[in-house]
Amino acid sequence: MKRALLFFALLALLTGCGSKSETPEQTAQEKRNNFDACLIQWFVANTTNTQSSTEYYRPNAEAACVQFLK
Repeated sequence: MKRALLFFALLALLTGCGSKSETPEQTAQEKRNNFDACLIQWFVANTTNTQSSTEYYRPNAEAACVQFLK
């Protein structure tokens, strides 16, 4: 009886710890925040600070940062 109880306790410990090792997936809000941060960094690095350049280059910036939404 003690061996069976010890076996089940050990099994529960091993399976419980094994499931915690996975990295949690990002929430939609975290993905969007990372995407927005990438856009800002891209614009700072690649454009001048004008409204016309922002609208002109927006598709390029979004294409460069789309991996953060996946």
